[in-house]
Amino acid sequence: MRNSFPVRWRTATWPDIPLTDNYIFIDWGEAFRNAHAEDFSALHNPGLTLDLGALGVQMLINQQGAGYFPERVVQPHLEAGHLTQIKGYPDYAYPAYLVYQANFSTSSIMTSALTSLRQVAAQAIDGDLPPPFWG
Repeated sequence: MRNSFPVRWRTATWPDIPLTDNYIFIDWGEAFRNAHAEDFSALHNPGLTLDLGALGVQMLINQQGAGYFPERVVQPHLEAGHLTQIKGYPDYAYPAYLVYQANFSTSSIMTSALTSLRQVAAQAIDGDLPPPFWG
């Protein structure tokens, strides 16, 4: 699993701006929501909430805000200098799941799906995946 960590639009004053200022909550699923609620109990109602993380990074850049994103999603923007990782806040694991309908699965289909998932996970761990198509 790769981590999800907070990033902020890079401005001249970014080190002095708290994470919660202009914060955009991106809903990365139940595990993330629960951990986030526990770690940020005072952040009940951020100014903006999105549940489509793929578009969230563009919204964050357009709004010059801050939010949590998986490393792979923001890496091109970190390298370009548009975003900076905010230190001093928790990182969260970003798990992957395989969901299937039992009546449509066979042993060979499941073996193929799990093999593909493991290959992609290994590439992600090694940093060998291409940038996201929306990046």
